Amino acid sequence: MTNDSHPSPEIFLSFDSEDDRWNDKLPELEEKGLLAAKKVFDLPEVKEKSMPATVEISVCLTNDDAIRLLNKQYRGKDSATNVLSFETDAAAKGEEFGLLGDIVMAYETLLRQAQEEKISFEDHFMHLLIHGVLHLLGFDHEKGEQEAEQMEAMETTTLAFFGIKNPYAEPAEVKE
Repeated sequence: MTNDSHPSPEIFLSFDSEDDRWNDKLPELEEKGLLAAKKVFDLPEVKEKSMPATVEISVCLTNDDAIRLLNKQYRGKDSATNVLSFETDAAAKGEEFGLLGDIVMAYETLLRQAQEEKISFEDHFMHLLIHGVLHLLGFDHEKGEQEAEQMEAMETTTLAFFGIKNPYAEPAEVKE
């Protein structure tokens, strides 16, 4: 890590709900999502990156059918997934304002995973949003173990700020 630290940009999140099941939760998710994105930009690893003074992130809240089509088209995987991120090159261009990229989330998958993990829908949303923002910033857990560990550490640090438990922690063993 270098000592080069850049000021955090002004951040705007633009939410678009393509599935009515998101609508009741939307005001809370918008508020929490913006706070989470701002915390990500305060991480030392992110502050090292050169950013536009103002960035926008588009968040599309959709369903399994829609995300499955995107996953097939862009990743060659014919299945629904919880979150996809599509980064732009706004940071690289050195512009004052830039669309950092798009994050797409699927309602059914997010809900199912939250229920399986016995966590709240909102906490899982926060995790996936943070995960998506990190992808937009160029971090990629699929590039190798070291980058995966770095990304997990940044996610858990940000989640801890909001009192959300580490989603990567092994469940405690039950003693008999």
